[in-house]
Amino acid sequence: FIPNFAQHFAPIKALLTHASLRIWTRECYNALSCMAEVLACRLSLQIPNPGEPYHLYVATSCNTGSAILC
Repeated sequence: FIPNFAQHFAPIKALLTHASLRIWTRECYNALSCMAEVLACRLSLQIPNPGEPYHLYVATSCNTGSAILC
């Protein structure tokens, strides 16, 4: 979970969703830098506990797929 993800990523999302001008601005750069920092700092990999059940979360679309094992 990344708190305020939508707010931080909004400048970049605007580039992807609007059919108007696609100009990389300072706000886009700051958003990308912020998200890179958050993703690099918030990794919390742990050794699984064999006595507990695992949960596999899967998301797919026509173009991509992703999964998280918790």
